[in-house]
Amino acid sequence: MPVFNVFSDLIEPLGTGLQSDTRFAGLNIFYDRTEERIVPRENMPAINYFLETPWQDIARGSVGASLQTRRMYVTLGIGVWCYDAESAAALDAQLFAISGDVADFLREHTEFNTTLGIYLRHDVPMTFDMDYSTDDGGPVGTHRIGANFEIYSGLGR
Repeated sequence: MPVFNVFSDLIEPLGTGLQSDTRFAGLNIFYDRTEERIVPRENMPAINYFLETPWQDIARGSVGASLQTRRMYVTLGIGVWCYDAESAAALDAQLFAISGDVADFLREHTEFNTTLGIYLRHDVPMTFDMDYSTDDGGPVGTHRIGANFEIYSGLGR
């Protein structure tokens, strides 16, 4: 098994956690492998999550070969997508409510997996990006939250 398995140790559990959290019931939640990372309006409200680059692998050795712990920094982007044909104010209310719940979810899971040594980094704030466009006469809103994780090698393996 590789020292760092970002997909099975971080991406899959994050998706499972979001999908099982009652705050996100009724939302379309999925791992996004596309370059565009755009959610069609008919699938909103939605949360898509995706890997962002670059990764940083602090290659100072591994547990058996060095006294220094090898670390990897990985950022997952989490997009929140909403559509409201009636008003921009209703859209903002929904968008900020979901984004706030995502931020709370992440802060509740700062020790994402202590057995495998996966933690949400405290020193890098989550960022919120907003983009509004018109789609079929109604506003579409998005937020992007960058969740920065630190993974330590050799723990739990």
